[in-house]
Amino acid sequence: MTLDLSRLSGEIRAMSEHLAANRRLVSDRTAHARGLLATAERDDLVAAAQGRHGTAVPIEPPARRQPLALLDRGYQVIATDGSQIEPDRHGPALCFLVNIGWAVIEYGDAPRAELASEPELCYRPEALYVRVGGRQAPIQGSRLEARRTVGEMQRLAQLAARPSSLPRVGLSDGLLLFGAYWEGPESFVRDYFLDQFKQALGQLQDLEVPVAGYVSRPRATEVVSLLRLDPRHQADCRRCAAEDGSADCALDGLADRLLFDDLAPGERSALFESRTLAQHYPPELLPRFFYVNVGREVARVEMPAWAAERPELVARVQAVVVDQCRRGQGYPVALARAHEQAVVSGADRLRFNELVARALVSRGLPDQPSEKQASKLARAV
Repeated sequence: MTLDLSRLSGEIRAMSEHLAANRRLVSDRTAHARGLLATAERDDLVAAAQGRHGTAVPIEPPARRQPLALLDRGYQVIATDGSQIEPDRHGPALCFLVNIGWAVIEYGDAPRAELASEPELCYRPEALYVRVGGRQAPIQGSRLEARRTVGEMQRLAQLAARPSSLPRVGLSDGLLLFGAYWEGPESFVRDYFLDQFKQALGQLQDLEVPVAGYVSRPRATEVVSLLRLDPRHQADCRRCAAEDGSADCALDGLADRLLFDDLAPGERSALFESRTLAQHYPPELLPRFFYVNVGREVARVEMPAWAAERPELVARVQAVVVDQCRRGQGYPVALARAHEQAVVSGADRLRFNELVARALVSRGLPDQPSEKQASKLARAV
């Protein structure tokens, strides 16, 4: 047995008791945060957030609640998602696979749908490394996730380049800006992927197709972090005023979505600009976001700055996201279909490894794994 669950049963019970006891405290702190947000002055918060990272900055009045605008005609939604098979240095061949899936769905007088995926196998040295000048870094882990994210956005731009007479929205699963970044000696890796990501977003801007990153059950705390800087809160909070951790803060343990649980169905919050990665990315790439009640949950929706500056595009994204969640029983149906096209199952991975081993043997190449991997498979005592 690799995991003795009987040893965790007491801790699991203790966790449930802790969460139950903590519910009232979270409720009280949420009410406090909502009170701050409802009466906050935008200019005061903007001034307090200057030079700070890890917060949001309000683009609209913080207490704003924007009702849903009805769609007066059909629309086209384009969604992409991706998955990968990591390179395995203990396997017989060093390679990785990226599978990008997409869904293009049109609603209106002539509804149609296109569901497809395209796998890419990378095995040549130039594809296995990020190479800039005399520096290189292997593509694996978070670097491979960044590569996949770039591939998803590039595919979205390619699909959006097709002509259409319908209003269009692109949807991406998760945050609009990849959070994997590299500092110090590996900053060239970040810049390598960032240039490609920025180019794909620029293509969508030229096509005037707004792209939105959809986050289900978000855990971000950027708006809560902004409220910590509110002068009224700091005047009452010993810890935030002293920043020495000597006391509890009335905003501890809160996620942003809790502040917006009172949104009416279809309603969105004010627009905010994310400053979490402001020290790593240029201002034009910092996403703007709002929270929206899609019926079964409050989700976070991110947009590039150029699209968020156009009220008609913000209204279109809000309407399409809510309609997609209604059709998808709580989650955008186009993203769900794109995920189905992109997913690489456990059976797919086994079959892939079998095909690789077979191909190597057919060429007289060794197909044995490393000794470490072989010892794991043997399970001998």
